[in-house]
Amino acid sequence: MNGYNQYVPILFNSLETGKELRENFQWMKAKVPGSVYTDLRRAGLIPDPYYELNSLQCEWVKDRWWLYRTKVYIDPKFQGRNLRLKFQGLDYKAHISMNGKRLGESEAMFLPFEADVTEIARFSQANDISVLLEHAPEEMGQIGVSSQVKTQKSRFTYKWDFCTRLVHLGLYDDVVLEDFGPVRIEESYVRPVLEEGNWYIRYDFLLHGYGQAQIKAAVSVKSAGACIASDHGNIDICPGRNTFSGKIEIENPKLWYPNGHGDQPVYTFHIQFSDGDIPSDEKEFAVGLRTLSFEKCDGAEQALPYVIVVNGKKIFIKGMNITPLDQIYGGLDNSRYDALIENAKNAGVNLLRVWGGGFIESEYFYKQCTLNGIMVWQDFLQSSSGVCNAPSTDEAFMKKMKEVSEYNVKLKRNHTSLTVWCGGNEMREVPFTSDPPATLEHPNIKLLKSIVEAYDEGRLFLPTTASGPYEFLELSNVGRQHDVHGPWTYSGPETYYELYNKATSMLHSEFGADGMTGYSSLQKFLSPQNIKVFLFKNNDVWKNHGEWWCTYERDSALFGDFSPEDIEAFIACSQYMQAEAIRYAIESERRRMFQSAGSILWQLNEPWPNISCTAVVDYYNVRKPAYFYAKDANRIRKATLRYDKLIWARGEKFTASIHFVSDMAGEKIKLKAAARPFGGEVFWSEDYAFDSADNGSVYVGEIAFDLQAIDTAFCIEMQWNEEPAAIPYAFFMDGGDRTKRRELAECMVKSCQ
Repeated sequence: MNGYNQYVPILFNSLETGKELRENFQWMKAKVPGSVYTDLRRAGLIPDPYYELNSLQCEWVKDRWWLYRTKVYIDPKFQGRNLRLKFQGLDYKAHISMNGKRLGESEAMFLPFEADVTEIARFSQANDISVLLEHAPEEMGQIGVSSQVKTQKSRFTYKWDFCTRLVHLGLYDDVVLEDFGPVRIEESYVRPVLEEGNWYIRYDFLLHGYGQAQIKAAVSVKSAGACIASDHGNIDICPGRNTFSGKIEIENPKLWYPNGHGDQPVYTFHIQFSDGDIPSDEKEFAVGLRTLSFEKCDGAEQALPYVIVVNGKKIFIKGMNITPLDQIYGGLDNSRYDALIENAKNAGVNLLRVWGGGFIESEYFYKQCTLNGIMVWQDFLQSSSGVCNAPSTDEAFMKKMKEVSEYNVKLKRNHTSLTVWCGGNEMREVPFTSDPPATLEHPNIKLLKSIVEAYDEGRLFLPTTASGPYEFLELSNVGRQHDVHGPWTYSGPETYYELYNKATSMLHSEFGADGMTGYSSLQKFLSPQNIKVFLFKNNDVWKNHGEWWCTYERDSALFGDFSPEDIEAFIACSQYMQAEAIRYAIESERRRMFQSAGSILWQLNEPWPNISCTAVVDYYNVRKPAYFYAKDANRIRKATLRYDKLIWARGEKFTASIHFVSDMAGEKIKLKAAARPFGGEVFWSEDYAFDSADNGSVYVGEIAFDLQAIDTAFCIEMQWNEEPAAIPYAFFMDGGDRTKRRELAECMVKSCQ
């Protein structure tokens, strides 16, 4: 790989001197899949972009043109086959050549570049392949004008609240040379269907024929490695477009359920087209048998159907939003996806939303979600920009969006995990206005809806999220909250609880709270002099790693001022308040099952190491306390506590109510609640016996006791049947020792480690 000043690779000779215009560097080794940044760092030309302010020294990379070249030797056994060169991830505008012949150009992410190279491939000598990447296009970051977006490129690397500005370039996914016989599979549609009480896997394939031929089609279905069904026969192929369809019955079917609601048995569907005994093309799919439908929330009339129903059972959404795994995303190892999905499953999550400012996620991600019972909500590549949040209707943009979206709908529809398509994140109907959210009548959204309806029947399409009619969860719109976003911060020891206790949201698809990253992770990207307590506004390094998410004022109001050396205490207090806020928000939605369809926390992960952020798992895959509090809130059976405030006065009567939520069938429950001062003995307890709701929420009873003898803080603990006790609920006393409050926060945080 090498870099050039812009347009130099087109000219190559100076008009003034006639001499060759040279590349910027010595040629360097490049890894594909990969990233320009990774290769430059390996060559010693840029520092670690993630350390302190080093990203500022790397911003020039996006302004160069980058030329990749390689030699490929093709085994002579492929001579006589039809060959196609396929680039599965070009970022961004690329010019591709092979053996001196221009193959074409690509200008979109998540849309492969494919070229037939049968006639130009060489078998007796090396094949020269080159890719020239132009400089990154100018595009909108988080702050900008959505109606002027021009590209189908991930926007988050242009700067978002959870990452810096580090605009990506590179060949981020695989490059493959494919060989085919007389036919290749062009498009696939494989899905489970239930007809008259019998389960089938239905399949429809669009085939490309290279000529007139009779080929053999063989279909098989395996369960746990054993073949349970098969079919085969001969079909006639003509040049160009061909179709092949059918269905195969699954006897003794085992149904697929989301995480927490049952098992995830997956059938392996395999199809092969052969020319005699020689394979021409083949594909394999992981298929879970399940029906999928959508209903309106209980009591809803003028609202979209937000409730997900799988195999006839309502599924309360216990979701989390995800960002891309890394800001330098070229060549991501699949182990990163494994860790992400393990974190989600372990936390009781049953749905991941793939946010529209980032990715249309990988095939590997979708398959692993299917295997682990994680439903997927996929945004199309659109997100708000603050100045103007209306989606673009530019003719060229709409044409490119249509091409990318059609391809991905046809690709992703084969995954059982895919559940919801969404037009984009926080899009508005009218440019330069704050309301309403984009509707199904907006030209941009209408186009996306038509694509989903044409190619992926049965999945829910939402125009945007939040889909309104009001975008945000606010006290001013109580009773008119359908799908809402926010808040993302803890607003105070009384106002926060008032908001959630009065909420009427039917779907809470984005919300969260901010919290500091742990000390061990800070050591990985900060120098010792910056691992101290700072206000973000007073430290440029801190600004570069999470400037939106300073929790100092929130936390000092509750725990007292922190000296620069109090960093570990500050981290503990910040993390504790993030955990408290997130648990209460999740549980408040669960108490309203199925008046609420569910909640989707912002956010599970982060693509860049932040000092503070709304993520519950940091860049280094370290789980914050908020992760464990969210996991506790997501338990299949959970006793939740509804209360009005976090801080109480001496002599006041504490009051709260217990509500028991369950994703399973109703059962008899024996519950014990107890209260104790921080570090002290139980001073109040009560037993409750009741029947839990059948996949729902039930009011259990009130808690009330006098606080005359409590000085600093107290906790309420609950345990039911033989299950492990839930994480306690902690409360502070007004005027209490704030040092003792810190001790409580540190104790609660340590209990999560």
